[in-house]
Amino acid sequence: MSKSIVSDNLELETRTQQAIELGIDISEEMSLSSIENEIATQLEIGMQDLKEIVDEIHLTSSDS
Repeated sequence: MSKSIVSDNLELETRTQQAIELGIDISEEMSLSSIENEIATQLEIGMQDLKEIVDEIHLTSSDS
């Protein structure tokens, strides 16, 4: 097996594991690109949630 194929398989395994940890449902038909897009979407959602929490904390502490 060439180094490129091994590298691609390792990257796919890594991204698949990351997606699973983020609660993304993975199907065998998903490409590396589609998995990466799903990961990016979940991270964007998480960052927005975090921003809302930080904004709420800031507003609460400003009221004191």
